[in-house]
Order: sequence, then structure tokens, then C-alpha cells
Amino acid sequence: MIFGSTGSVGSSTLEVVRAFPELYDVVGLAAKANVELLASQVREFGPRAAVLLEERDAERLRVLIEGTDTEILCGQEGYQRLPGLVGAELVVSAMVGAAGLMPTMAALRAGCNVALANKESLVMAGDLVMKEALARGLDILPVDSEHSAIFQCLKGNSTKDVRSVILTASGGPFWERDARS
Repeated sequence: MIFGSTGSVGSSTLEVVRAFPELYDVVGLAAKANVELLASQVREFGPRAAVLLEERDAERLRVLIEGTDTEILCGQEGYQRLPGLVGAELVVSAMVGAAGLMPTMAALRAGCNVALANKESLVMAGDLVMKEALARGLDILPVDSEHSAIFQCLKGNSTKDVRSVILTASGGPFWERDARS
């Protein structure tokens, strides 16, 4: 299942699924507002359910995917219901910014391991997110560039051996900013 399926991480995740269809089954997709791309993804992957933020977009999606078996949900309630509804083993959480926290928590509460591209969830509520995962015996796997690189560097090492971690702001909003600003 993918939260943020129409964004860059979500689209990249679906490329992996295309490359290894015998290994992966997409059971749920969620996007904010890119109705046309989500409709294309629904037709290609046939998830059990899909979610869009606004009701008008969900209605448009229903028209575009008419004849499929995919259930369409909408709004914050839809994002919260999706993980439990589709029974995913792994949820890719790739929604941008604060919007990703609630779906990440919903995935954990539904018993899903989370491949986390939305680092803002940890910045805002890391203690809550990690406690929820630990309490349920679930994994949170970092999949976006910076935090995945740190995870890989630290793997197999004791945190006692690390004095500091330096993030270089290699992308995102800092990409074209002058280092002095």
C-alpha cells in the first residue's frame, strides 16, 4: 500500500512493483489530488481501495475507473481507514509534510510495517510513532535519501560510537539556496 502514490517516491515504488510483479501486490493507493495519475495507477495495479483528499476528486476518480473493483474513499477518514481496509503487510508512507503523520499512525495501528519516506512524521511526533511501532512489534524502515543513508551508515554500529550526524541538505527546499542564506 502506498500513501503518496502519485509523488516521486510513490511513483518510484510502483516502478519496483512493475519490475517484480511476482513479489508485490498493490492493495491500496492514496494521493492528494492528482486524479488522472491515480486513475491510471488504479487501472494498472487494481488495488482494493484508493483515497483522495477531496470528495469532488474522489467522484471524478469513480468516473475514470468505472468498471473496476477498487473502492474509493476520501478525506482524512479515508486515509485513516485505508490500511485496515486493505490488510497491507507494508505501507510506504510518502505523503509530503505534516499530512503524512496521521496516515503513518493509522498504518501502525492497523498492524502494518512502514517504509517511511515522510521524515516529518518523526520530526513532529517521533516519540509517538516509535512507541506505536515498538508496542506492536512493527518495523519502520527509512526509504528516502537522507535518513536511509544514515540508517545504512549506522547499521551494525553502536550509537555510543557516534558523536554526531551531519545532514548536508542535498535536496528539497535547500537545493538552489546559497549556503550563506
